[in-house]
Amino acid sequence: MERPLVSIITATYNGRAFLPDLLHKVRASTYDHAEHIIIDDCSTDGTVETLKTLQPQFGFTLIESPVNQGPVGARNQAIAASHGKYILPWDQDNWFSPDYIATMVAAAEKAGENCSPIYSHMILTGERHREILRPKWSRRLTLQQRFVDLGCLFSRRAYDAVGGIDPAAFPISDYELFLGMAVHGFEGKLVEGPRFYYSIRQGSAWDNYRTPEGHARKREVARYIFNKHRARLQGLGHDADALRDGFIQKYYSGPAASLAALASSRFLAEETLKFIPEEVRVVGVDKGDKISQWVRKNIPNMSWIGFDELESTGATIDCLAISTPLNDPRSLLRKRVALLQPGGTLIGSVANAFHWRRLARAFSGQPGQGYACSLAELRSFLERNEFPKFETRAVNAEAGEPTEEFHKFLHASAPLTEALGVDPKEFAERCRITHYIVRAVRAKTHAAAPPPK
Repeated sequence: MERPLVSIITATYNGRAFLPDLLHKVRASTYDHAEHIIIDDCSTDGTVETLKTLQPQFGFTLIESPVNQGPVGARNQAIAASHGKYILPWDQDNWFSPDYIATMVAAAEKAGENCSPIYSHMILTGERHREILRPKWSRRLTLQQRFVDLGCLFSRRAYDAVGGIDPAAFPISDYELFLGMAVHGFEGKLVEGPRFYYSIRQGSAWDNYRTPEGHARKREVARYIFNKHRARLQGLGHDADALRDGFIQKYYSGPAASLAALASSRFLAEETLKFIPEEVRVVGVDKGDKISQWVRKNIPNMSWIGFDELESTGATIDCLAISTPLNDPRSLLRKRVALLQPGGTLIGSVANAFHWRRLARAFSGQPGQGYACSLAELRSFLERNEFPKFETRAVNAEAGEPTEEFHKFLHASAPLTEALGVDPKEFAERCRITHYIVRAVRAKTHAAAPPPK
């Protein structure tokens, strides 16, 4: 019996560095009845030239998009040009085990035309390393959870039935696609054995939307998705509004941080803890698992006590270390200063009130984000609260060279700094500082602390 054709779809943008490895992994597949269509979405890094060089060796079809249309539009265009019974999106930095396609096609053919999507467990690679075990398919679960990504096999029949991948649902258009299949009567299938390898890296679409703004966009899209399918959901006996609210609460109501933001936070925590005086032996710290691991490895000669334990025992310590940036030092002192012995040391960090991003927001009339104060204000505040000894160290938690955006800010602010007689080099250096690490010593005798508010 003739095996069905599978259309492997790769939408690439500035993916030149990933393409040779991608093509070798496609070739390693044990399923040989497949077409591979690559669409370039107006790359600027030489991707097209690289693809044309590799095309004779690997035999894929190349489409050059005339305009940059984003990953969803590019995928839909490539799928429209394909001929397979089954479709497998294969992004430029992801891959599959060699037996993936053959195993998935066999499961799909056995299950029948009503089966889509066909998916496996997933392994995160790159800057995250762990296996994600998927649940078995059910329509109820699909309406409540995101557990299938575009790295799965689905039939053209199911794709056509839902009208393709919806660009308006980006960046969670994969969820909308499979929810659409579920409400149109298709049933997915989890296949044990083969694995989908999902690359986690800075700058990817996954990473770029792990921000407060990204979560806000996803909440907006979630409302669109459930409203789009409202009639079918109600026809199946589901409350679209309740499903929407539960979905948003589960995935997009909490904090979000990109990989770059997480790396910045980790750097800042480590630099803060390095500022602890060598003579300190007992430290109270708001330690998370990763910070705790770093502390045990790099500062092994100190005793570390978590805030919860300190508060429950009533013990006091000779150093209070805050590894996360202080949103408001005033709040911290009200809550934690009683834990610190007279003569003890307070360690923490505060945002630079004159960081260029904050100034740019202020110049454009946008509200500030979080608490920030000048060093003079901070010194005055600490002195009033019986911390007469005070020192700081400037750090820049933004890795890498200054961005183009930073240089544009300096150029735009040059007339103002010149008019005020501010040295441009000094201004640039101060504007790049993201935080000041603070070390303050509490007076050895002090008045009784005010009652907590």
